[in-house]
Amino acid sequence: MKTYSFAICENEAVQAEWLQVQVENYAVKHGFSVSIHIWESAEAFLFHYAENKQVDVVLLDIQMNEMNGMEMARYLRKENDSVALLFITGLTDYISEGYRVEAVDYLIKPVDKEKLIDALDRLLMKLPSKTKYLLAEKDNEQIKLNQDEILSVEVEGREIKVILDNQVLFLKDTLQRFSEQLDQEQFVQPYRNIIVNCNRIKRIKKGELIMDDNSVIPISRRNQQKVVNAFTHYFRKE
Repeated sequence: MKTYSFAICENEAVQAEWLQVQVENYAVKHGFSVSIHIWESAEAFLFHYAENKQVDVVLLDIQMNEMNGMEMARYLRKENDSVALLFITGLTDYISEGYRVEAVDYLIKPVDKEKLIDALDRLLMKLPSKTKYLLAEKDNEQIKLNQDEILSVEVEGREIKVILDNQVLFLKDTLQRFSEQLDQEQFVQPYRNIIVNCNRIKRIKKGELIMDDNSVIPISRRNQQKVVNAFTHYFRKE
């Protein structure tokens, strides 16, 4: 499942929470997952962005204290030409400037839900595909697997067991050879003979980690810090 990172820059708490709910509902309906962070000011967002540039979409108001949303958008566009911008504001004065920073849309408050959905439709089409595939062989057939749908891969007898969102595959392959096709920044080995998808880890505890499907994977003492570092790096990489 694709995961997109959304930032909402809005100093009105009620409006920010409403936008969050709408985006979450939209993601469920369209089959992708989202991580959403709300920022009350442009300064707070940019402070975070300086350390973590992994953001795909920014929904921002223009009327904010100190730095306004348009100033933030200009700065952000200089740093990142692929992030999608969607203005949601009570001002009409900046519409032409909104298109100069290549905003997907410029919605006026109070926001009409259907117009927001239409803007999200167009925004989704502009986002780069994050899907990464690999090829696996089963029963003399070549199978295309979406890496994002893999939770874990482990050795079972003379086969490897690949646990995906909707199925479990047993392949006549070695863990090392299979892992060579995987995104090395996305997958980590917490324990002997098992590899997990960092993007599918729900939380990490001492000696174990919890996956999205609530399965529990052991972490060896030797690999504990490596797993924590890999998980942290994956979500903070630029």
